[in-house]
Amino acid sequence: MPKTVEKTEKIDVKKIKSELNEYIDKEIKRNFLEELEKSNKRLIKEKSRKVIFRDIVIILLVAIIVYLLYLLNNIDYFDKYFNKTNNQVETKESIKNENNSSDNTNTLEKDNKIKYLDLINTYNISEDSLYLSDFYNGNLSNTLKLYITINNLDLENYIEEDYNIIDELVFRKKYNELFDDEYINESFIYNNINIKYISKLSSYITDKVVENSTSNIVKELLDVKVDNDTITITAVEGLIKNNKLYNVLSNKEINNYKKDELSKYKDKLSVITYTFENNKLISIKG
Repeated sequence: MPKTVEKTEKIDVKKIKSELNEYIDKEIKRNFLEELEKSNKRLIKEKSRKVIFRDIVIILLVAIIVYLLYLLNNIDYFDKYFNKTNNQVETKESIKNENNSSDNTNTLEKDNKIKYLDLINTYNISEDSLYLSDFYNGNLSNTLKLYITINNLDLENYIEEDYNIIDELVFRKKYNELFDDEYINESFIYNNINIKYISKLSSYITDKVVENSTSNIVKELLDVKVDNDTITITAVEGLIKNNKLYNVLSNKEINNYKKDELSKYKDKLSVITYTFENNKLISIKG
């Protein structure tokens, strides 16, 4: 019976080790590349989020700037930077007004007419005011200016039980919006009620509740002149009672009242010239 010869193969340890090292290297490299790709994706996402956030912030800032510019434009803030152009327009308007003295207001553009009427109407006074003669005689006294100041505050906001109390800082701020001179604290009379300044409280206090006064005085523009930051507005003014037109100071009846016809009776009414600098009243001439 023949003998079976068993052959044993010799294991090549070096080859196996080499293949194993090669496999490990490939796996390490593959894992490294995968992690690197994941990191890059995370980085890209993070950058994208930052870019999007930056863009949103920029858009919001631009929107806020545009809105603020819109608000400033509405209050004519930029007019002072374009005075040269505006002055040319206003000068032409004034020349037209002088050449058409029979009806000066017709030469004023509608928008400007409303604008300048609103400006002088800020300085309204009641026909019952103690300071009426001061106003129409051009005496811009301190008490008259305080009267005009309180008339531009909403007095309902300062009611305390059965009296009003207005902080000096509130009063001063409104005063400085209307007048371009030194603010002086002083007691005065408004609607026949004493408005007392109490220095220890730094406030104005009334004896009883005061409401904003109404005025039956109407105004019609005659002329407007603009010179840089100085505006001179001339208006004819009359008192309306029971649809009748009266002279403000003499209380003399003139005629039946018809809107925009005051200029016809300017010789019998009060003609007032207001002078403003930077939209603040500096003088009145009757």
